Amino acid sequence: MYVIFVQIQVRDKSTICVVANDNDLVAMENMQQYRGVYHVLDGLISPMDGIGPLDINIKSLERAQDETVKRLFLLQISLKEKVQQSLFRDI
Repeated sequence: MYVIFVQIQVRDKSTICVVANDNDLVAMENMQQYRGVYHVLDGLISPMDGIGPLDINIKSLERAQDETVKRLFLLQISLKEKVQQSLFRDI
């Protein structure tokens, strides 16, 4: 018989981390430091590739205007250097 322990984490809904895709979300989760919620864009704006703001999941980010949201930050993971950069903004 195997017993699996699952740690239930309470997420801080006052902080939103905006990521480009699921892989970026997994990278953040693997660090085991962030306890806020995520917003996945499902892509990045790329005019050269014909991808504009209407082609990614940005409309539903309107939830960031909720009074309970205190922090919003954008996470970009460079594919070449594998370096994390973020723009952090207190609302």
